[in-house]
Order: sequence, then C-alpha cells, then structure tokens
Amino acid sequence: TSAPAEQRIALVIGNASYQFARPLKNPLRDASAVGHALRSAGFEVHSATNLRRADMPRVMRDFSARVAEKGNRTVALVFYTGHAMQVDGKSFLIPVDARIGSEADVAREGVLLSDVVNSVSSRPGALRIMIVDASRPNPFLSTQFAGRGLAIVPAPANTILAYSSAPGKLADEGNGPNSPYTAALVRTIQERGLPIEEV
Repeated sequence: TSAPAEQRIALVIGNASYQFARPLKNPLRDASAVGHALRSAGFEVHSATNLRRADMPRVMRDFSARVAEKGNRTVALVFYTGHAMQVDGKSFLIPVDARIGSEADVAREGVLLSDVVNSVSSRPGALRIMIVDASRPNPFLSTQFAGRGLAIVPAPANTILAYSSAPGKLADEGNGPNSPYTAALVRTIQERGLPIEEV
C-alpha cells in the first residue's frame, strides 16, 4: 500500500524434543516455514527452539524488550508450535523438560498462554498477534486429563489470537512435513492484500 512502512517483529517458537513426553516431528519444520514466510512479509524474525521451563520467561522478556525498542507502532507477532494443555479452563504451553504426572503439575511445569500474550500486550496504536499451533492429544500417556484442546484466552486491546483448532478440540497433526494448520498459514501469509482477520 501507499501507507508508511510499519516495523514488524516476530518470535517463532518450536518445541519438539520433549524429554518426558511424546516427541513431535513437525514443530521444528513448522517454525522454520513460518519464520521464512514472515520474513517474506517484512518481519524481523527471532527464532527459539526446544525451550526448557527456565528458558521461556527469558525468551519472552528479551522479545518484549526488542518490541519496546522498536516503538509503540511496531507490529509484534508470536508463533508457538509444540505441546500445550488445558487445565481448569486455562491454557499452558509445555516446555521440553516438563515432568507432568497429574493436572496439578501442569500449572507448575507449564507456561500460561495468557502470560505470553500479556508479555507483548498492545500499547496504543500497535497490533499484537499470537498464533498457537498446539492443540495436540495429551502427550503424557500415563496421565488422564479432563480438558481437551485449549481454552480461549481473552485478548487484550489490539490483539489477535489464532488457534489451530476450535476451543476444547484437537488439531490434526497430519502426515506431511508440516502440520496442516501451519501449511495453510504459510500459503495464506503469501497472498497479498488480505486483511489480517482473513489470514
């Protein structure tokens, strides 16, 4: 468009090599594909893979600081792919070193999705985007959980949240090199002129 070029920055997280849960085959490829698509769309992309519980807050703090340095009108996007779980109506991203034997362990070992969203919460005039491709079956086979899929996180002002499945539903992992959701997202990002809601 003829509008002044906006600054765009993204954090792409792919968790695959789980130590105490079912490893995943797609997240590293998914993260790479999304990172490439976002660079093509004018984003400065920062990538992080196989994050442990101690790593995730630090990575989010560093990214939030970069967003702040860019200024109030910078578009910030976070993409997460890996395991995630819902407990008591709250969604948690699961680090690769999480040891979960009961629902009570999820809050202690996981990272609240709402905390991730709020860490890059919007300032006036800035758009924030959070994309989660993580509604997979329970990875801890020894433990049964009542909550399936993820719960909806209330979006702060000027924030868009996108999920790979409907609330409480599981996403299809597919048999290809990328998850079906990521493959569709990467194709759609490259279509020029689409409003963000349609993407």
